[in-house]
Amino acid sequence: MNLAILDYLTTFSIIQIENSNTTIKNTHFTKNKVPCGTIQNNGYTEILNCTFQENIGKRESPTIEATIKYEKGNGADIHNKGYCNIINTTFKNTKVYAGSIGGSIYNNGTLILKNSEISGIKSLNVLNTAGHAVGAAIANIGNLTIIDSTIKDNLIRSTYNTRFQGTIHNEGLLTARRTIFMNNTALNGGQHPTDKGIDVKSLDTGSGNIYNLGGTLNITECIFINPQQGILYHDIANLGGTIISLENNYWNGVNPNIYRNTNANIQKYIILSAEPEYS
Repeated sequence: MNLAILDYLTTFSIIQIENSNTTIKNTHFTKNKVPCGTIQNNGYTEILNCTFQENIGKRESPTIEATIKYEKGNGADIHNKGYCNIINTTFKNTKVYAGSIGGSIYNNGTLILKNSEISGIKSLNVLNTAGHAVGAAIANIGNLTIIDSTIKDNLIRSTYNTRFQGTIHNEGLLTARRTIFMNNTALNGGQHPTDKGIDVKSLDTGSGNIYNLGGTLNITECIFINPQQGILYHDIANLGGTIISLENNYWNGVNPNIYRNTNANIQKYIILSAEPEYS
């Protein structure tokens, strides 16, 4: 069965799953406006071959805190506190406003993302608010595993304290295998970092890709491609977190650009090279 849910406005979630086994397959969720997950899962849920597109997550009371452990998460597409297995699914062009925690996905349970893509997620500033989006695409304080997926073309804006808190903001366990992080862009507030008068090199620590705040990282065989210049740490910012492994990744063709205030010894990384073949 194919199902489309679109143009829906709700004060909570469209689908709420409580203590049950649920499979959602071949479904399109489009242009829904929710403060807390188009799907809110507190059970065991599998999401297969679905599309989440142009949904909007809006929080009415923006936060100015830099941590999410004691905040209620959002996730315009998925809000998970149970077990969620996502396969062959696309998350595209979600918009989140100031104060949102986890633009597309908020995870405070166990979530597996496999053979999927998250792209075009944008965190938007709201005039005269002190709030900011934490984790433009994903905020994780649980157990998050990303396998054979693509996280690309997402936009994160600087927080109230001039930090870039990542396309993925992690305070739990983040495991990634064979995943591409590409063209995730960090902007300073409402302005582009190349705008006149903006010196992005003066900004505080942060990352347009992964911001690890006291969590645990286990990332191997992944590709980081981000041509953006000037952002202090465009690959990973690790603040007080634990590193299990960051080995055998491709880091923009150069040494990894990582901020870390804890030990992280990266000895092995991948360099790709090619030569033209002449006939």
